[in-house]
Amino acid sequence: MTQGFFRHLHPARLSETRISFSETFCLGGTAFFFFIVLVVTGALLMFFYLPLPGSAPSSIADIDSAVPFGRLLRSLHYVSAQLMLVAVLLHMTRVVLTRAYLPPRRLNWVIGMTLLLTVSLLDFSGYVLRWDEQGRLAGLVGWNLLRNVPLLGSGASRVFLGNEPETAMTLLRWYAWHCVGLPLLLSGLCTYHFWRIRKDGWSRAL
Repeated sequence: MTQGFFRHLHPARLSETRISFSETFCLGGTAFFFFIVLVVTGALLMFFYLPLPGSAPSSIADIDSAVPFGRLLRSLHYVSAQLMLVAVLLHMTRVVLTRAYLPPRRLNWVIGMTLLLTVSLLDFSGYVLRWDEQGRLAGLVGWNLLRNVPLLGSGASRVFLGNEPETAMTLLRWYAWHCVGLPLLLSGLCTYHFWRIRKDGWSRAL
């Protein structure tokens, strides 16, 4: 039964050579591991963070100074976010260098690029949630970038981030995207990405 389980994890279309550490460096798995760490630490931080303009910076200060192991928890969350982004970038670089984006894996390459964008947005929205001077400025930049997208930008900025860039409702929406919307999107994309690897196998170019 145990052998059957591991055969199911390593389908026949992916040989042991192709999934060895020397071929993949386990970068995709490493990125997913850091995502799990982010989910766990983020869920714990939600008990102490207050997504209100007047309370967000002070709640972060309280996490660092008053919550038991709070500084360690927040540092672990921050470091895991940066390492996940680095792992995804290195994973995409390896895919390019090995030409693993060629048929039949072109669709999975697009999914991978979407994952990279989603991870970047998660990292950026987490920076905004600090809501100090730098965080508010980052939120303003993000709001303006979305607002200036041709044709759809003005409506999209109101729907996704609110009418004004530095209001309580805008911070709440950044918080909702960071804690719910983007993690759910990332989870769905990861699931589909892993399934496509099983379905497509390795690129015929290799």
